[in-house]
Amino acid sequence: MAKKDNLNRGSNVETYRKRIGKQEYQRNKVAVKSVKDTADAKQSAIGIQEVLLVLLAIFVLLASLYLMFFLSLTKE
Repeated sequence: MAKKDNLNRGSNVETYRKRIGKQEYQRNKVAVKSVKDTADAKQSAIGIQEVLLVLLAIFVLLASLYLMFFLSLTKE
């Protein structure tokens, strides 16, 4: 009876290879996830160029409003 059960499970080498394969898959899965996370973080990060463009646009808008009010007050 014991021989029959042992044959159905496979050899020790096969079970060892399966166990090593599972461990390697789990390690690769973690490594791939970390690489994807860092790539997403870099892609979604706001660059300094975009921040400067927004600040410049706000400054130009405020300067033009100031100039309009200044010119309207100096005509009087």
